[in-house]
Amino acid sequence: MKNWLYLLYIEHTAKCSPKFRSYLSKIWLLELIAFLIVFISITSSYTTGKWHWFGRSGAWLTIIGVILSARPLIRMGFNQWLQSKSIIDLGSINPTIEEIEKEKQENQDNKAFNIGIKMSIIGTLIWAYGDLIGEFL
Repeated sequence: MKNWLYLLYIEHTAKCSPKFRSYLSKIWLLELIAFLIVFISITSSYTTGKWHWFGRSGAWLTIIGVILSARPLIRMGFNQWLQSKSIIDLGSINPTIEEIEKEKQENQDNKAFNIGIKMSIIGTLIWAYGDLIGEFL
């Protein structure tokens, strides 16, 4: 029997549209959203003097970092991702268009993973200690 989290993920993934997945796979879009959230929270915290808003932006930064780290799962869906990990492809002498695109997407996945891990760490630190900035200003 599969655990409930796996079943919930499979059920949710089946309902996600490909267009929504493509938005969640765009690294630049998620970076922009993260930057805007942090910028708005810093601005509002500075103007109101209540730094808890900046601390809460760390939670959003962490969530976006996790989404970036899970880019291959989001981009392909769980079943297709799992299938791609079980296929051994030796390629060909002249790479096909599909192989070139696959390599490009894997490079983007690696880039997103690195950005996502760093963003999650920074977001966690902001989440934990961001409200203390007001004590020093």
